Amino acid sequence: MIKISIESMFEIWYISIGLSIFAGLLSAIILAEFARLRSTFGGRILLIFTALAILMVAQNVTYSFSFMMWSNDRNPIYVYPSLTMAIIDAIIISILFYYTIKY
Repeated sequence: MIKISIESMFEIWYISIGLSIFAGLLSAIILAEFARLRSTFGGRILLIFTALAILMVAQNVTYSFSFMMWSNDRNPIYVYPSLTMAIIDAIIISILFYYTIKY
């Protein structure tokens, strides 16, 4: 059986917060790209993409603040789901960023 110390839980919070900030930065870059495309080409679909990018930035800012508030709690009920949320969010935003910049 693997024992997890309190210090490793604290490091997991650093990872969760770092991934959330990373995804937030990528979301802001995606927002800037969609805004640039919208000013160049216009169109309703780019307006929808820009609105979705704004929601992604807001979501990542909310995740960052919530992870920072929860970081004092060492309860695994909060630690591991938060880490899972941060990982999934960072992966999805990274894939979206890749395809947005590539095409």
